[in-house]
Amino acid sequence: MKFAELDSVALMQDVAAKPDDFSVGAPDGVLRAGAIGTIVHIFRYPEEAYIVEFVNHVGQTTALPTLLPEQIRSLSNSELQQRSRR
Repeated sequence: MKFAELDSVALMQDVAAKPDDFSVGAPDGVLRAGAIGTIVHIFRYPEEAYIVEFVNHVGQTTALPTLLPEQIRSLSNSELQQRSRR
């Protein structure tokens, strides 16, 4: 599936954050499946990958990992509606 910059996505699986991922909010260094983030950059070569920003409840960036398409999914309409109510 192709994603675009600023798409909201959810993690499909737990991802261990690397030191260069700017992870300050994952207490155990792991981003959990279901975490919601926003695509902030797209790499097309050598393979498609995405930098996804994850934030805490006050909007501070907690992680900026580079993820492959199979590690993320689009949010459903109901997830988007719930998110917009916050």
